[in-house]
Amino acid sequence: MRIAIGNDHVALDLKQHIKTYLQEKGHEVIDFGTGSSARTDYPIYGKKVADAVAGGACQLGVLIC
Repeated sequence: MRIAIGNDHVALDLKQHIKTYLQEKGHEVIDFGTGSSARTDYPIYGKKVADAVAGGACQLGVLIC
């Protein structure tokens, strides 16, 4: 299954753990960011994940904010 994942700056470490777990279970994980601990706004990444799921590029989405 292809899963979109995204986060804000506060959830960077948690996203990495979840991403690794999903990959170990055999899922393809598409990371929409952020990949930085610099302060950012979560709606930017929420929209990217939502668009990927709504558009059919990914079957599920995980947002961590």
